[in-house]
Amino acid sequence: MTSPYPLLIIMGTIMCLVAIQRALTRIDGTPAKQQDGAPAKQQIKAAPPPPPKPRGITLFPGLSVIGLDERGVKHLKNLISQGDSAPLAAYLASHRPGILELDHYLAQLRAAFRAAMPDVANRTSTQNIRNTLKIFTPAKPPAGIHFELLSKTEHEEIVTFDPKSQRLVTRDFMAQFGGQKFSQYFKYYCTHNISVAANIPPLHPDRPVMETLAESGVANKGRHIPLATRLTVLKMNQLRQMSKDLNQTAKFTRKQDATETLAQIPGSAVLLSMQHVIDDLFVLNPIKNEIYDIKREWNYLSAYAKLLISRMNHNTASANK
Repeated sequence: MTSPYPLLIIMGTIMCLVAIQRALTRIDGTPAKQQDGAPAKQQIKAAPPPPPKPRGITLFPGLSVIGLDERGVKHLKNLISQGDSAPLAAYLASHRPGILELDHYLAQLRAAFRAAMPDVANRTSTQNIRNTLKIFTPAKPPAGIHFELLSKTEHEEIVTFDPKSQRLVTRDFMAQFGGQKFSQYFKYYCTHNISVAANIPPLHPDRPVMETLAESGVANKGRHIPLATRLTVLKMNQLRQMSKDLNQTAKFTRKQDATETLAQIPGSAVLLSMQHVIDDLFVLNPIKNEIYDIKREWNYLSAYAKLLISRMNHNTASANK
């Protein structure tokens, strides 16, 4: 009969090895096997840290910029120090930097204004807006920004304009109106007749403006203007005389009828050239977007620029109230 002792020795050795393995596992910090019926331990994971807030480059104490590099911030600060809102607004339109503290304040200001005037229809009335602004007491603006230096109209633009709306005043659009001279040239465009020819001699002060607009396609010049439109440079009595000179019997009462009819008659271009040099004739063309919307965005950018200037030199800034 075989002796059972060797088998007992082997089993004892195996049990000792298992006990040693468990002891080593506890020492290494690994949790022991869960006992039957014991409640499971939950492992609590730390919540991920909140995303860092955007941090910009310091413009002035209390005002920081995003969207520009160090060189761009230096140029922005230089424009602010010059105190001219037009080139500053043009720079803001071209580069669209964010002034973190000012933008945050203006967002809160607009939200508070909308709460004070919940009826959207009332926001289209200038008088309703001004009445609300009279009783509207906003929080103190950041870093010495001086709202009191804005005119009433500029204050209204700051409060009512939505900066997240479609951007119309872009770098390409301003380039059509003289780039850095956008404010001057666009104002000229808005205050002159569209699609009506004008005689502008070489020494006329408006000639550089029209030459620039003709180069960009905002205006047409000379032979690039259809003859019917060129004829609009003439007064009604001059058109009637041209009709007689061309042996026409039609009686014109509307200028559009006269120019369109005479443009179809041979000899009208020659008679026109006897009164005006063709290369001195210019006509402004319609633009794609609504002028009202463009003016609103530009007015907002100009008011925003004046707020930045007020931070730099509020003692000498003036307001047209």
